[in-house]
Amino acid sequence: MQRLRPDAEMLSSKGALIIAFLAAVFLGLIALVGGFRTITVVFGALAILLTVMVSPNPRKLILWMLVLSLPLALSKHFDEIVFKGGGEQSFRIEVYDIFVFWLLIIQFRDSVARRTKGLRIPRVTWFWVALMFLGTIDVIVGPWRTSGAHELVRMFKVALLFIVLVNELESPKQILSCAVPVALGVLLQAGVAILQYLKGGLLGLGVLGETTARTIENLAYTSIEGSLTFRPSGLLLHANILGIYFAITLPLLIAAILVERKLRTRILLVFSVGAGMTGLILSQSRSAWVGFALAYVVLLGLLLSHRRLQGRSMAVAALSSATILAVLIPFSGRVLTRLFASKSDATVGRDVFTADFYRLIQDHWLHGTGLNSYSYEVVPYLSFSVSIYHNWIPPVHNIYYLWWGETGIFGLALHVIMWGGIILAAINNLRVKDDILFAINAACLGSMFCMIFDGFLSFSLRVNQPQRLFFFVSAIIFAIHYLRRQWESRT
Repeated sequence: MQRLRPDAEMLSSKGALIIAFLAAVFLGLIALVGGFRTITVVFGALAILLTVMVSPNPRKLILWMLVLSLPLALSKHFDEIVFKGGGEQSFRIEVYDIFVFWLLIIQFRDSVARRTKGLRIPRVTWFWVALMFLGTIDVIVGPWRTSGAHELVRMFKVALLFIVLVNELESPKQILSCAVPVALGVLLQAGVAILQYLKGGLLGLGVLGETTARTIENLAYTSIEGSLTFRPSGLLLHANILGIYFAITLPLLIAAILVERKLRTRILLVFSVGAGMTGLILSQSRSAWVGFALAYVVLLGLLLSHRRLQGRSMAVAALSSATILAVLIPFSGRVLTRLFASKSDATVGRDVFTADFYRLIQDHWLHGTGLNSYSYEVVPYLSFSVSIYHNWIPPVHNIYYLWWGETGIFGLALHVIMWGGIILAAINNLRVKDDILFAINAACLGSMFCMIFDGFLSFSLRVNQPQRLFFFVSAIIFAIHYLRRQWESRT
């Protein structure tokens, strides 16, 4: 390798110093104008771009970054934030949007170059499109047009996420590789939750998406509980959302341990399951606990029924069960208290919200109140004054009632039929011959049952992060569906 001459080295060093100085000035100006959050975003964007540029497999890295960003709450808002539950609160660009469009451009390039046969769009997508059409009508003629437009934009973005992932996941190895960013995300959320638990409060990580004390206070008022008890929420909005996040993702990680061959990746997965179980317990979310238990039983039942995976499944079942017990025992007192001693406090709020819904639905059972309008339209039907909730109107804590209340009986039917189509595809995928795809599909099916149960007790699927995870899991199911159909057509 030829070495630079001394004078050339001096010029090179001066050039590097000049570039570094100009970069420092540029970033300093940004910091003065936009503040710490802005400069953090700039540094993050530059780091991501540089990492992708030097990566030996940039497309895989973009996919990993997309999956890792799904539970993050980092976003740029473009209008006033309307703080309300059960729907989108503003127009915004979120971190995951960047990677979705990045992959979409790559896929479009491949299509133009005829490396692929065009985008695959699952049939269930059209039920979501029909729901968006109903929302468009509400935006055009309804009284809450801006609020409806907020939700409509979000619906478009998650539909795009779903389609991009279905077309990006083209092999068992690629699908399995998604377990790595999922595991990293679980470790991040669990780590923050554990630190919050040890401190007994928030960590001041608002720049990374951590919630605020005011948000926790407002959410607590809507539960009609007599005390405001701090519960860790990680970098998610609320402890219940943190709990359902772990309940959805842990089955995927457990299944990945079963079929992953790389030792270091399996070690990462095992640690992430242990951390995730700890975070799940600390969230104190009963619906998430029961939802995870349901998903875990479905996953193990399917894995143990598979002839080739039976031996490994028993080992993973023993390991995961031991991990659950090891994490559960130190918190057994807290878990028992949460399950039995505080049951009446938690149910009274949901009962009140449900009674409010029953009064509202008598007048709006056919067409609903309009997309993302429930918190506005329910006011005349409330059991208590708005001031009791500190002007933060609670939606009904039941996703099926919320869908019905806003989109009417036809909209509820579209939601349920779409979900049924996804589950039917997952059940049909149980015929797949590939062990990796069978295990991951079984985990996705378990996660779907977890979300079905959680829907009776919460509106998680109208919150950004759980909604994105729903479409992530759905995309994996349909990616496996297309691979299975492709292999079956060859035999």
